[in-house]
Amino acid sequence: MALLNLDHNHLRASEHALITWLNSHNPAWESTQTLCSEFFTTSAVNVAENAGTVSLTVRRFGEPNGTLAVNYATTDGYVSGTLTWADGDSSDKTLTFTLTDDRKYEGNETFTVILSDPVSGVNLDSTTVTISDND
Repeated sequence: MALLNLDHNHLRASEHALITWLNSHNPAWESTQTLCSEFFTTSAVNVAENAGTVSLTVRRFGEPNGTLAVNYATTDGYVSGTLTWADGDSSDKTLTFTLTDDRKYEGNETFTVILSDPVSGVNLDSTTVTISDND
């Protein structure tokens, strides 16, 4: 099922085909398009356990018309919040997570951060962080 959300003339869609269809049926419509799979600048990050922190960059694509809010949360629910871009704001946002170097061998660990629509709850993007054990 394709998701289409129109907010302040800002089209967000989960499928390229939906945007193509909309443009073919109304070519005069001036849309700004943010594809829901392109918020994180990378889909996977590797970091050493003793790095101290890991930062993830979240980018707003398309024209910065209207306010845009995106929820974020780790899959375990330990960290969550909302990123908000004001009207006209196209700057990148950064999520920074503190890492604990626990000095015991446990192998590599991972966590996933999911971005979701605050209204519908639909997942928009995700990235996985792999923490390389240094013990």
